[in-house]
Amino acid sequence: MIETARAFKDQKIMEAEGDALAFTLREKEYHRAPDLTRFRLHIEALEEILPATQKILRPGAGDVKDFDLWLLQPFGGKRNQ
Repeated sequence: MIETARAFKDQKIMEAEGDALAFTLREKEYHRAPDLTRFRLHIEALEEILPATQKILRPGAGDVKDFDLWLLQPFGGKRNQ
């Protein structure tokens, strides 16, 4: 039981260290290119929140902030008619 608790503690420490490193890397990228990083984080959040939804992203004429995004229902789902 003690070994299981130690292993759990070690796992949680490693996860926290990994999360902290990922945050630090994202923060560095954000300071280097804030608009692009913000855009990428929004797209990543959409992928995580709506994994089964088909996403079509079309760049606009301007900078990174100018784009069109379509969210389509997944195939095989029921449709209201």
